[in-house]
Amino acid sequence: MADEASDTIGGGLRNWLGALGFIVPLIGAEIIREGGPKWVGAILILAGLPIYWSPAIWKWLRRGKPATEPAPLAYLHVEDAELGSAIRDMVWRSAWGKWFAAQYLATNNHHPASEEHVIQIATSIVHDALMDGRLEAHGRKPFQLDYEPIPRTHWRSTALHMIKDNRTIWKMILIPVGGAEIHPDGTWSGHDQKAVQRTNRLAAYDSLIVSARQFEKLWPRKDRKTDAARKRLLKAARKAGAAPAEIERLSRD
Repeated sequence: MADEASDTIGGGLRNWLGALGFIVPLIGAEIIREGGPKWVGAILILAGLPIYWSPAIWKWLRRGKPATEPAPLAYLHVEDAELGSAIRDMVWRSAWGKWFAAQYLATNNHHPASEEHVIQIATSIVHDALMDGRLEAHGRKPFQLDYEPIPRTHWRSTALHMIKDNRTIWKMILIPVGGAEIHPDGTWSGHDQKAVQRTNRLAAYDSLIVSARQFEKLWPRKDRKTDAARKRLLKAARKAGAAPAEIERLSRD
């Protein structure tokens, strides 16, 4: 056991037990060899073996738990999710998205909310999280492999907006705060030139990503309080005669 020598109390105790467990059986064997009481020798031999193995047993009991695989993501698909795709999936699959749609259904003449309305509200909420630092985005510049963190203060001049897209259904664009006209092709014209310049710098990134786990922690797929509120709203909407198909869709967990 000398190779496990340690300056700590625990290490010294383990070495002492190992030596004691080696010596005690030798004493027992010597008693038997010299013609002494055999039962005493047998006890010492049997008692010495557990003592000898005790440092190894202690080490085994205190071993670290094996590394476990992280839990699978609830609704996002990759650990580093594109920001626009994350917002779209948040609307479709998060507890917040279903709760917001249920709230609209129960309180707005029982008409379903348009997906565009829900996704623009979600975009605004995510933008607030970026500004106050609860969510961090990383950007990649063209022809580079690495992503760099985007300081939360950069989002004070730039907002997020979703437009319809034939390939991805919804596409996120960056627009300057202070007013902007969005054209049918997805381009825009801003009013605040300082905000326009800062937005153009952010738009130079060809990819914006967020941590899927951080995103899902803020807007999980299931949340006890949010889900309970959604069910109460759907119950009220059902009594008021709202569209059964929409109620059925929003009732799915």
